[in-house]
Amino acid sequence: MCIEVLDGLERVCMPSYLADRDGRIRWLNAEALATFGDARGRLLSSLAAPDHAQRSREQLARKVVGGAHRTDFEIDVIGRNGKRMTWCVSSVPVRRDRAVIGVFGVARPCGAVRERAESRGGASVSRLTPRQREVLALLADGASTTQIATTLGLAEETVRNHIRQLLRRLGVHTRLAAVAYARREGLI
Repeated sequence: MCIEVLDGLERVCMPSYLADRDGRIRWLNAEALATFGDARGRLLSSLAAPDHAQRSREQLARKVVGGAHRTDFEIDVIGRNGKRMTWCVSSVPVRRDRAVIGVFGVARPCGAVRERAESRGGASVSRLTPRQREVLALLADGASTTQIATTLGLAEETVRNHIRQLLRRLGVHTRLAAVAYARREGLI
């Protein structure tokens, strides 16, 4: 069955990867190879733009150490053509006997998400700050204010301020409404 799963993943039309728990890339599908070149054996963070490498390491740690079931985030990467691109990544821990042994993820250009939301008259992701997008993704994962503060290394009051601004920008009144709106409009 494992071979069948990998064969199916190989044909997915979005860049997909498998990394070990140290963040070393062990497998890339054809789309990822075409986009990033053969990065097998390199660290995931090496694909990130230099100013986003730490974010890459933090997202890996959230799954390997922090126990996150899934993380969705934006990150700037450097493609095989040397150009900087913003990608939306969704990744999950890979487990064996409850222990996290790696991470599987898929990526897509974030522009497609923005264009879809804007074409439907929704709020633009670009209206949100990068930190507000991170907070929104954590809210979507069900994180509390305290958990968000710990994950992002912020004071709880700072997180509350980000949430208040996020709610204002989305034109909603509750965290649940923000997550529902963001999912409906393709923001997360």
